[in-house]
Amino acid sequence: MPVTESSVYLCEAKPIVVEGLIRVLSASALFHLCGHSGEILEAFPEIERLRPDIILIGGPGNGRTLPNIISQMHSIAPSSKIVLWPDTELAANATIRCLQMGAVGVLRKSAPVSQMLDCLSRVAKGEIWFEVSLESLDAGREERVRLPRLTRRERDIVEHLCRGLKNKEIAEALLITPGTVKTHLMHVFEKTGMKDRFQLALHGRRLLGPVEAGRERAS
Repeated sequence: MPVTESSVYLCEAKPIVVEGLIRVLSASALFHLCGHSGEILEAFPEIERLRPDIILIGGPGNGRTLPNIISQMHSIAPSSKIVLWPDTELAANATIRCLQMGAVGVLRKSAPVSQMLDCLSRVAKGEIWFEVSLESLDAGREERVRLPRLTRRERDIVEHLCRGLKNKEIAEALLITPGTVKTHLMHVFEKTGMKDRFQLALHGRRLLGPVEAGRERAS
C-alpha cells in the first residue's frame, strides 16, 4: 500500500529556517512542503486555497496574538492540524490558551530533527503532541487534580481524547452516540475537577495509568 504524503505549510520569516525545513522534509517520504510565507497574515489566502494537512507556525504575526491567529486559521482550513514552532519556549498561559483554541502541538526549534518528524507524524495521525516540558504547564494545579476511579467506558473515551479525536470521532470508534460521549465526559470532568479537554488531555496518561500507557507504546 503506497505511503501518502502529508502536506505542510510553513509560516516563518527566517529564510535559513525555511531552507532547513525544506531539506528535512525533502529527505522524508512522509511529508512535503506545499508552501510558506514570511508573514502569517499574508498566508491566510494561500492556506485557504491549499488546505494543508499541517500548518507549522514559526512565530507570532504582526501584533496579533497566536490564539486569534489559530482561531482564524481554523475557520478557513478546519481540517488542518496546527503546530506551534517557536524559537523559545512560550509562556505557560500562552501555550495553554493556544492549545485550548485548537493547536494540536508545540515544538521548539531547538528540538532535534528526529523529534520534529515524530511530532509531525503523530499530529498527521490525529494525535496531540506535547513536549516533555509541556507536562509541567499545569504543574500548579497538579495537586488539585484528583485521580478518581474511572469506568472502563470513561477510560476508553479519555484514551481516544488524548489521541486528538473529537466527540463524533470517539463515538464512531466506540460504536456509541456523540451524546453518550458527551455525558461520559461530563462525568469525567466532575470526577477529576478538570475544566476542559486540554487539561484532560494533558493529564490523560496519568489518569489512565501504566496499563494504557504500555498499550499505547505497543500500538
